[in-house]
Amino acid sequence: MRLFIICMLVFATPVLANNRVRIDVVKVTDGDTVKAIYNGEKINIRLSYIDCYETRDNKRAYWQAEHYHKNLGDVINLGNQSKEILRQLIDRNHDNIYMVAKGKDKYKRTLGELFIGENGESINEYMLQNGKCEKYETRKKINNH
Repeated sequence: MRLFIICMLVFATPVLANNRVRIDVVKVTDGDTVKAIYNGEKINIRLSYIDCYETRDNKRAYWQAEHYHKNLGDVINLGNQSKEILRQLIDRNHDNIYMVAKGKDKYKRTLGELFIGENGESINEYMLQNGKCEKYETRKKINNH
């Protein structure tokens, strides 16, 4: 057991620390979520502090439509645009994407800030400014969805 804990600390330290680690993004799920390989393992990364619109009809999309005063079709359309903006940004910089992990969310995804290069631009901030995303807010439940 002791050896297991030591191994976990040694191998998990780069992801848990506030330093940037190189990742290989293998899929853009939507405007604020990617699948990546880090240290030989597949991880799901939720870009921290941003909320891009949903790409399909789900509870979060209804909440966004109500909260941001948009119709559901516009929410989904904006979500698909956000996904494409992130995909193009990742594709242009594929060999130069870094992450700072911020913890885990309730779905066990890694919360992280992504960067272009070790000392470069924040992808999260880019998406907030240019990717049709909003600053993340915890949602309040709505009754009918």
